[in-house]
Amino acid sequence: MKFIKITIILSFTLLFICGFYKNYIVYDYKPIETKFNWGIVGARLLGSEKESRNTITKGSPYELLVWFGSDTYIKGNIHINNLKLIYNNSDNVAFVKHDIMTESIVKKTENYRAYFSFNNIDISYDDMVLQIEFQLEQDGKLFDYITDLFFEKDYREFRRIIGV
Repeated sequence: MKFIKITIILSFTLLFICGFYKNYIVYDYKPIETKFNWGIVGARLLGSEKESRNTITKGSPYELLVWFGSDTYIKGNIHINNLKLIYNNSDNVAFVKHDIMTESIVKKTENYRAYFSFNNIDISYDDMVLQIEFQLEQDGKLFDYITDLFFEKDYREFRRIIGV
């Protein structure tokens, strides 16, 4: 029994030392949400993966996901008038989009959400601010909102054994 345990431990150690692992370098951002009286606005920057030898790097270009949601039933539409991604320390604009298509808030699993996605956003890895000007159309009335969402960097490095 002892021999089997030692053999298993030595096998895993040998696999790890011999290179059956991948290094991960992740230039990530923490997802963010802010609350309104009708629900939430959230956003996330997802980095794309690049592989070189035994290292996978996640970073620029990013995909920007923006969602509007509520835990209770809300019938309405969201229209984004202006969306800007700005470097926090310099006020330089990294990405801007105007007059974005209207999306309906629909039931997704247990929540009601409207989703927007923007691809290939090439930015330097720095703290960012997402400024959103949007309209909520509800029962034929338009409500204007402006919000700033602050993306905080979340850098990580780790190793993962292949196949695990």
